[in-house]
Amino acid sequence: MTQLMKDKAREIIDDYAAEIELRKTRGAVPLKGVINFRDEKAKGKERDIFDIPLSLLRYRKDNGRISSDVSSYESVHLEELDETKEETQKILYDFLKKKDPEKTAILKKSIKKEGQTDPAIITCDGFLINGNRRRMVLELLSEEESAKYTTMRVIILPGRDAEGGPPTIKEIELLENRYQLQQDGKSEYAGLDRALSIRRKIECEISLEEQLQDDPVCAEMTIASKEFKKKVKEIQKLFLLPLECADTYLDIIERPGHYDSISERWQAFIDFSNFYNGKLKDKAWQLKAGLTDSDIGTIQDICFNIIRKRSIKGRSAKLNEIIRRIPIFLLNDDAKNELFELSSSIESLTDSEKYSRDGKEYSFNDQDQIWGTKNETLFAKCINSAYSFLETQREDESALALMKSANKKLNHSNMDIDKIPKSKLNEFLKETEQLIKKANDLKNAVWQKMRGS
Repeated sequence: MTQLMKDKAREIIDDYAAEIELRKTRGAVPLKGVINFRDEKAKGKERDIFDIPLSLLRYRKDNGRISSDVSSYESVHLEELDETKEETQKILYDFLKKKDPEKTAILKKSIKKEGQTDPAIITCDGFLINGNRRRMVLELLSEEESAKYTTMRVIILPGRDAEGGPPTIKEIELLENRYQLQQDGKSEYAGLDRALSIRRKIECEISLEEQLQDDPVCAEMTIASKEFKKKVKEIQKLFLLPLECADTYLDIIERPGHYDSISERWQAFIDFSNFYNGKLKDKAWQLKAGLTDSDIGTIQDICFNIIRKRSIKGRSAKLNEIIRRIPIFLLNDDAKNELFELSSSIESLTDSEKYSRDGKEYSFNDQDQIWGTKNETLFAKCINSAYSFLETQREDESALALMKSANKKLNHSNMDIDKIPKSKLNEFLKETEQLIKKANDLKNAVWQKMRGS
């Protein structure tokens, strides 16, 4: 991805800006508002609120809410989306429409009942910085009641000749960051989309630390404080490190940038990242599991195969549960051998299997399903066998733990025959005989098992 410089000016489309200036009108109260741009919020600087025709407002492709969709689309079509084209605006509209339909439905009801309460924020040439979903909902409503929903209330960022000059690319990214973090400190952008949004801002030279300073949760923390450093590590763990793992996965299966094929499996990449960047890179844990550095790539391949499979027939069908159990499997030699078979024996799709009878290439999701069906028996055998070995180990450990506990009690300092009353000696003798019989039965059973193995 092209590095975006912090002082790079955003290109303004003069024709768009002129039309915005020509057709903006004053709306209902309030007539002014304060936005979190530059130092304006701290100074309480007010900006005018205008009504702008929906037709003059445009979605930005660099909207954190649809980052995964945009990246996937551009990867498939091998070209960047052009925001100035009507077909691109329709594509971005469709991306927003399918994203979090429950929140969209709630916002739609709210606007129908109360109208648009908060102004959106746009560039001087009409591109939305904050308010993309509201604009999309107003467009939906205009299709139902065209006469009523034709404009949107906005605050316009400074243009070419305004005081302070127009915002740079970095300033726009900072502004979006401030508004995507809600008052409770919870990001409106979730999972993979937020990870991509965070990384894009870092590429704009807005460090993670700088981004978090806009998070209300960190408002009273200093950058040098332990709490702030802990928050930085938390964001890295939840978003940036899993995103690195997701990129590696997509590169390996030759789908770089196709994030739409993994968005529903984001939690699996978090779980894998925690294991990969934690235990798997810990030399002491590697030694405990009997692993070498050369095994790390194999284990990554195993985990990626499981993530791609999504679900496995049998009692171990939940993807996240399996990924979280990988470290436990690897500590059991038999279970580990079963897992390693998922790397050595897996079958790839042939070129012909990627296409339908009429010669049309299957979607990535369909290809994954075909690949999963092809390897169904292998996955079921390996994963379910690994679970069985763990259960056997737990049973063995439980029996051994009970035996050790029994011996510990028999050797307790209170086990003093002289302290037993004569009236209790016969009862004690019966208990001893039962103990001897049980011990002999266990001894014989263990010998038989050892001979049988």
